[in-house]
Amino acid sequence: MPASLLVVCHANLCRSPMAAALLAQRMPQWRVLSAGIAARIGAPADPRACDALRAHGLDLSAHRARLLDASLCAQAALVLVMEHAQRRYIEQRFAFARGRVFSLGVALDAAGVPRYFDIADPYRGRPEGFDACATTVARAIDVWAGRLAAFAEATQACALPDAGAH
Repeated sequence: MPASLLVVCHANLCRSPMAAALLAQRMPQWRVLSAGIAARIGAPADPRACDALRAHGLDLSAHRARLLDASLCAQAALVLVMEHAQRRYIEQRFAFARGRVFSLGVALDAAGVPRYFDIADPYRGRPEGFDACATTVARAIDVWAGRLAAFAEATQACALPDAGAH
């Protein structure tokens, strides 16, 4: 089974579904899930988020909001959040996840040093805000792609062999 990656935002209606779909497209070797710390369970993705991702060739129509819980955190090799406050919340509520929670918003400066930032919530905003959010998320995923590929390789190299592979 591929490594699991969890993307978290506030309501699981805009940012995390967009990020999960973009990550799954870019990193097919990962099992990508999304959730919200205050999700309206079962709610569909915001229609403007769906529209923004159509430009990337992705369909969010099947998405339904899911509430973040201990089980999702436990099965995730990495948890990527949209805001620093979400990282604090997860690390306080699910202490076992410490060391695996990171900001999705990252850019490399001129020296190649990562700079983390919050990704603004476009909820209740104009369609252009959703397009800008999708673009920001896609650029952050470009930075994360190399890191995630290296992490997946390292995780796979450290895995124990199957019991039947003697």
